[in-house]
Amino acid sequence: MTDVKAIRALLINEVVPDDPRQDFHGSDTGAYAGSLISLFQEAGIGFRSMKDIDESGITVINAVNTPKQGRKITSLQMEESMPAFRKTLSERKDLEVIVLNGDVAKKMFNRIVKSETGRNLIPSIVTYKLRNNVYMYRGIRVLPSYIVTGENIQIEKKKRAMVIEDLKTMIHLLEGNNGNQ
Repeated sequence: MTDVKAIRALLINEVVPDDPRQDFHGSDTGAYAGSLISLFQEAGIGFRSMKDIDESGITVINAVNTPKQGRKITSLQMEESMPAFRKTLSERKDLEVIVLNGDVAKKMFNRIVKSETGRNLIPSIVTYKLRNNVYMYRGIRVLPSYIVTGENIQIEKKKRAMVIEDLKTMIHLLEGNNGNQ
């Protein structure tokens, strides 16, 4: 895995899967890693493995570190995961971009920002309405996006296209461009 100091972008997914082998760093052929790698490839970014992603200075984490209990992520799960999530964010010193993949990642990130500033950074509205706005946190560009895992990203073509655009924007920002397509 990439040295913590060398991480320039952080993709924050919602929740760990039931089976750790399906997580991002469980196996490149696991559900989470396979989905993300295919999205990067569709974006024209030639990552073939999670190692490629890590070595590029991009790391992927889950905001909630316990699997869903039923169909939903509970408030208790988010609260219990918050200390580790907060620590992960505070350890990343060279971040340039944070991509919030899904509503849970957005909620948890907003809890941290609100505890520091008294207000949310990302408005609580549907993601597609947020995409053309610029959000900054401690000099870091924050991109609200859709979840990169699960069945929905495989079948919802519009959301998939928006995630691909967001990955391209992240790469442009890391390359020193302004993030415009």
